[in-house]
Amino acid sequence: MKKSYTVLYSMISTFQNLGQRIMFSFVQLYADKYGATASDQGLLLSLRNIISFSGQQLFGRMSDKYGRMVILLLGFVLSSITSFLLIKVTSPMMIITVFAFYSIGFSAIQPAFNALMGDSFEGKTRVEKLGIITAIGGLIGGVVYLIVGMISGYLEDAYV
Repeated sequence: MKKSYTVLYSMISTFQNLGQRIMFSFVQLYADKYGATASDQGLLLSLRNIISFSGQQLFGRMSDKYGRMVILLLGFVLSSITSFLLIKVTSPMMIITVFAFYSIGFSAIQPAFNALMGDSFEGKTRVEKLGIITAIGGLIGGVVYLIVGMISGYLEDAYV
């Protein structure tokens, strides 16, 4: 049973890692495309950091109170919806708004997922499993991100 947790959590970690990398890249491309100023882009990144810092603490407590899966699902749904909304933006302010909501969703995922993994494994194997899952997610997510980047060079308009 614990082995299936490792595989499942590795897959979740991979998609989370990949989604975050792609979102961060495309947000910058869209910001450039729609004429975001340096101040707009600074606001964009600052807002993400502020939301992540405060949101992870809040959602961590909420996952203790309401359950890991509830908060994890909330985070994935919000992040997914806002990722799709990114293709509909037409101004820097819309990018900032969509990315702020994405950051809220992402800040719900991270603490709930880490706590869920910690709850799933016992004793001496806990740290080892967390390390393996995180490493697999980062490695596979990074390789897929590299492939997506290479493929995107063949698009007709790299900013779309």
